[in-house]
Amino acid sequence: GTMSCGKLQQAGGELGELEAPQQAQAALQLALAALDERGRLFEIEQGRRAVSADIFADTAYAVLHAAVKAAECAAAKLPPKCGCQQYIARRRRYCTLRAQTGEKFCSQHAADAESAARLLTGGHGSTVALSHTQPAGGRVKTNIGRRMKSMTDPLARPTPLAAPPAWCA
Repeated sequence: GTMSCGKLQQAGGELGELEAPQQAQAALQLALAALDERGRLFEIEQGRRAVSADIFADTAYAVLHAAVKAAECAAAKLPPKCGCQQYIARRRRYCTLRAQTGEKFCSQHAADAESAARLLTGGHGSTVALSHTQPAGGRVKTNIGRRMKSMTDPLARPTPLAAPPAWCA
């Protein structure tokens, strides 16, 4: 998913007077090293690698994970003035689409920002529908952009050739 950019100021004091991009990269490296060390400790204790449920079940591990995500956001190249201001955590960058004239977000993220604002304000003053609603069946198709690699209708395929006549054998 997407999220608004968080703040990571814990490592800033240790790094002195480095420039902002260098400071953000250094903070990211520190946070990644701490997260890696916690992952190694978990693997020694449990005998397996941690999954997301393990990370969020342990408060200290979750705090380290959140610090890494915040450091990735701080280290990301800022979007241009006319670009969308939505940070995409999964891709570790800002949205590359152009923002609507006079707005902070592109048309895709404006609805998400409006929905989030509506949830924070108690749902007053907005009629924008959520863009990510679940269908009636309960399953969401996730590979929308994938091209079809084979035909799905078996009856649409040509019928196999009949056996050759007896006179040509």
